[in-house]
Amino acid sequence: MDEGIAVGIASHPLAEIPAVLRLDGSPPLYYGLLHGWMALFGRSEIAVHALSVVLAALCVPAAWWAGRVAAGRRTGVILAALVACSPFVSTYARDARMYTLVVLLGLVATGAFASAYVRRRRAHRAAFGVALALSLYAHNWALLLAAGLIAGFALVLRAAPARERPALLRDGLTGFGLAGALYLPWLPSLLSQVRHTGAPWATRPGVAELAGAPGVLLGGTVAALVLAAGAGIGLVRRRPPRGLAGPLAVAAATPPALGWLLSQANPAWTVRYLAVVVAPAFLLAATGLARAGRAGLAALAAVVLLWSTTAVATSTSDASAIARGARPLMHPGDLVVSTAPGQVPVLAYYLPRNLRFASAFGAVADTRVADWRDAVAHLRRTSVRRQLLPLLDRVPPGSVVLLVTPAPHTDPTPWARGVRSRAAAEEAALLADRRFAPVAALPAGVARAEPLQALVFRRRSR
Repeated sequence: MDEGIAVGIASHPLAEIPAVLRLDGSPPLYYGLLHGWMALFGRSEIAVHALSVVLAALCVPAAWWAGRVAAGRRTGVILAALVACSPFVSTYARDARMYTLVVLLGLVATGAFASAYVRRRRAHRAAFGVALALSLYAHNWALLLAAGLIAGFALVLRAAPARERPALLRDGLTGFGLAGALYLPWLPSLLSQVRHTGAPWATRPGVAELAGAPGVLLGGTVAALVLAAGAGIGLVRRRPPRGLAGPLAVAAATPPALGWLLSQANPAWTVRYLAVVVAPAFLLAATGLARAGRAGLAALAAVVLLWSTTAVATSTSDASAIARGARPLMHPGDLVVSTAPGQVPVLAYYLPRNLRFASAFGAVADTRVADWRDAVAHLRRTSVRRQLLPLLDRVPPGSVVLLVTPAPHTDPTPWARGVRSRAAAEEAALLADRRFAPVAALPAGVARAEPLQALVFRRRSR
């Protein structure tokens, strides 16, 4: 679903993408990059996934640079190895989404932050500001990373000798101010998204989700413990560059903690959002391992071995299988009804382009984007009688209706409950309508598919 939405948004003219994103809730950088990438290489599955793979590959030299400027060449090599072998990074290198871009920009921003404010290399202030601004344009959780870096800068400022603080403060205002100035044009769109879009499917995270974040980020609990032990030995045995560990620890801890707290009021917690934490967390670990001598190298080898046996998850959808089964049965002008509005773009990606589409919200004018504005309230304002039945009345005899619904599940959110209820009502309405005859269930041979299922109806001839 998310990949279908990403490709759909990026398929719009470049100048229209920022306006389209007011319906979605994301910032525009990744979609602009994907737009240009598809112009060069096409919009096939291989082509759109290749962008994420390229961005993930670029994370390795970016990690080497970040580690080197922050804490030396040895740290750079270890950080590059951690990023190259990370199951978390590898997982999102297989998705046509922005998360490897988030990791890449986070590495540049965090390395430039450490260089500019801990190592006092003032030439990296501008690089930090630009990288942080680009991170903000890549994902909204980069705002939480910015909060962590601001807190880390406060530690650096407090630890600095009194005579150095005014100059250091000016340097901080230069870097963070540049990021803020570059991000300012997007602020009206962000405020609109905050008011009207969100993640209606998200649930409020519990303490277990917060406690499990390190394991998710570091490829499992055992690997996280080994990495923490090896890094801890180095940080205790031999101090890293003065004042580096504290700011990195704060920058790594702030996004998940703050995101978890904010999600208690407005749920928006998903493990992939932890991509903003990869840079400070991995840089802190690499700094410790580089100073732990043979123990650090042994810990690094053990972690890489553990990661090499970690399965890399791949998100899947039945949209492609449904489209393969439906395509021979459908003709230009036939109607596709996807109860879940977010599934329309991925279905439109796989199905022929000359079909009509509708969702629980009614007829869909632009199948390349899902409108998440006030989604729960919007769903409650609609009904089968007002949205679906008028569309069925206009289906000509002999034409096909493809009804796609989410498979039964136990998601307790109001959005999920509403979509399940609407799906059952739509299916019941079509089965009860004597004008339509069911002709196929898709995917073929699967009684209850996950996460989508479909029924094909043909309108009887008079």
